[in-house]
Amino acid sequence: MNNAIQCEKSPPEAAKGSPVQAVSVGLEIDRSNMLSWEPNLPKYGGGLPLFVGIDSEWKTDGGKNGVLSYQLYAFDAVGGAWRCIYYPKRERYGLKELLACIVLEGLAKQRISKWPETVCLIAHFTLADLTALRDFQKLRTLFDSVRRTFVSIKDTIDCRIWDDQRHDHQVKVILRDTLLLAPNGKQSLAALGDLVGCKKIDLADDEISNMDALLVSNRERFQAYAERDPEICVRYALKMLDLNHAITGKAEVPPTLSGMGLSYLFRLWDELGINRHAVLGTEEIKATTWSERLQRRVRNREVVPLAERHMFESFATESYHGGRNEQYLFGAGEEGIWSDWDLSGAYTTAMCGIGMADWKAIRQSRDLDEFQPHVLGYARVRFRFPDNTRFPCLPIRTANGLIFPLAGESYCCAPEFYLAQRLGAQLEIVNGVILPATFEVRPFEQFVIKCSQQRKAHPKGTLDELLWKEIGNSTYGKTAQGLRRKRCFDSRSGQHVDLPPSLLTNPYFAAFTTSLVRAVLGEIIAALPLHRTVCSATTDGFLSNATDDEVLAATSGPLCRLFAQARLRIAGDPTMVECKHRIAQPLGWRTRGQATLKRLDGEKPVLAKAGLKPPMQDAALQNGWVVSTFINRTAESKQKISPLRSLPDIWKNGGDLVPKEITRRINMDYDFKRLPVDPCVRSIDGVDHLYFDTKPWQSVDEFTACREQWDQFHASSGTVLKMPDDLAQFEDFRAVNLASSGLRRSKRDASAKLAKRMFLRAYTRSEWGLNAKAMSYSELARWMTDKGFPTSKADVENARRIRAKLEAHRVPSTPAVVKFVAVLAAQFPTFQCSTMLATT
Repeated sequence: MNNAIQCEKSPPEAAKGSPVQAVSVGLEIDRSNMLSWEPNLPKYGGGLPLFVGIDSEWKTDGGKNGVLSYQLYAFDAVGGAWRCIYYPKRERYGLKELLACIVLEGLAKQRISKWPETVCLIAHFTLADLTALRDFQKLRTLFDSVRRTFVSIKDTIDCRIWDDQRHDHQVKVILRDTLLLAPNGKQSLAALGDLVGCKKIDLADDEISNMDALLVSNRERFQAYAERDPEICVRYALKMLDLNHAITGKAEVPPTLSGMGLSYLFRLWDELGINRHAVLGTEEIKATTWSERLQRRVRNREVVPLAERHMFESFATESYHGGRNEQYLFGAGEEGIWSDWDLSGAYTTAMCGIGMADWKAIRQSRDLDEFQPHVLGYARVRFRFPDNTRFPCLPIRTANGLIFPLAGESYCCAPEFYLAQRLGAQLEIVNGVILPATFEVRPFEQFVIKCSQQRKAHPKGTLDELLWKEIGNSTYGKTAQGLRRKRCFDSRSGQHVDLPPSLLTNPYFAAFTTSLVRAVLGEIIAALPLHRTVCSATTDGFLSNATDDEVLAATSGPLCRLFAQARLRIAGDPTMVECKHRIAQPLGWRTRGQATLKRLDGEKPVLAKAGLKPPMQDAALQNGWVVSTFINRTAESKQKISPLRSLPDIWKNGGDLVPKEITRRINMDYDFKRLPVDPCVRSIDGVDHLYFDTKPWQSVDEFTACREQWDQFHASSGTVLKMPDDLAQFEDFRAVNLASSGLRRSKRDASAKLAKRMFLRAYTRSEWGLNAKAMSYSELARWMTDKGFPTSKADVENARRIRAKLEAHRVPSTPAVVKFVAVLAAQFPTFQCSTMLATT
């Protein structure tokens, strides 16, 4: 059912011209720059809609936006293009009034001959421009919220719009957002303008922040800048319409890139005679559901999983994990040549390893030999890797992401299971499921090949090349949509709801795809020479000082060969890794946190900011800011950022899209996904700083305990990891936690202080071979202070209190404790120090 909004004014004031100053310019355009496909359709009444780009300029003051102008750019497939700019004198304008103005202008300029039946309204980040309209509170429930912005997915809007002769017209409005159609890394409007050959006009930063002053001082410059933005939106949307028609047969601007990719996949399956239900393990059934529109139960057809697929679906979902993301060193890496390697087409290539599943034959298995790397196999497995394994490969999900310990219990898929066997792990399958498949037809392979061919047909970095890359990559994401609970805001109801599955959601395929990518990456880094260092692994790539020849040799394993064979089928080239960047020295601090300390000539810096928000746009300047922040950070280091208000906030509380200043603590300490080893000092820009390597945890419980202990230690002591002593203090704190749970622990020097307390309690009670009469309390306090363990007479007296419990075997044998015990033994030969020390 379509939504409807009624016009409040008849006719709209904007159409009569009283409160609005309108400037309009008819345009003769080179249509070849806009449509490579010339539509062979009647101009309206079954043909293309009227495309209208909308944008607004405003000045933010006191948490509210003062609207300076509305600018619109319209394109009709027959009549061409025109544009208008409107300067509100009093109140803001509503959507229907602006649509009336642009249509009336098109009629006056004879670009169109009658009122359109449908308008495709286009903006870049529609949340910004809809909130600038007077009737936003009505519009907010009529569009769908997708990724923090608005778009039409479920319904169009029926608008009753009045013309200047007091005649009303019914117009359907479809909303599109070019932000949802932009390829990754090209999501700014300026980038889209460059991609479609319509360059965004540049303004200085002070001009952008003072648009009201620019309007007064240089109206022509203001207008040129303002009018260009909606033009870019329309030109880009028409390009997307062209592409969508070419690959799906639908003459419409798609709402999202991923949705267009899904439509293309299904169309390709139809052309190849591949039954999508046979691929996905689904079937159509007749179902009865309640219709809110009709207020009665209606019969329809619904797609549901086959019973055989459903039987083990939760098991496959448990085996689905994200990418392998780990930081292997902390601080400044050694100088040398560090290369940033990526798997070529990682997820799309892995999808090509999926054959035609025989859903009826799915079965349980605990046979280790069945879990070969190409098999759709899913297992709950107990494992133990050899202690010298540098990079264990079986994932365990935690609240802090995936952990890869030496031992534990993992839900995993056949590729990682197979790699674990090759790395020497002892494995026991607790539960296992095998989904048999044949490989005469690989349902995703032709789709990936077509996307690859289209990418190759266009120069690298062009719009078509980037779009085809995004179409291919986004389709993998659709197989995993809704598998992990994710709450998203529903603008129709104003509630947060679970993200629903897509038509392609399939936990078996999603789990296998991610497992194969993690396994191939794990096989490579495990095969690198021991004298080489891996700085980090990030989803489908790694940063290492291994040479090109060493990396190439590491890609010769069976999992890599399987991946390379898929690359050969897809691209005609078995090359499976590519080097993105090279640098001379990296800085690492946590997962997805790397920067460049020294660059190589002609190379860009490696920079992954791990949530930091540098206050500049230039990548080199950002890198310098990150390095400086790392060196100079303290426990009190904070950063003020100004994110825009969120869609749910504006929807619920009203108001404008304005910045909301937030002060956030800067956290650049290690995340302890691996155990620190071999701490030392290395120089960063002439400043000494802590460096350490890492090794895997023995178990996930060790990691969880360490993270909890770090949070306690950091909160109580304010320590940041800048020198080896900082790490030593934390390790001392950890040792006390492990050995003396429940006892009071000091912020720093915890083990030595605990040992001193236990010694004093034993001494005052004449326990553990000690004699309380050997020294007076004053003499003992002076002696201990002279030996480097500051003690007062009151400390000794308090040690005898009833509440001061004496507990054996609660003090860990840390270096500080060993030193303390040696001093005690020299003075008190009968002291039974073993009674005080914890047993390991």
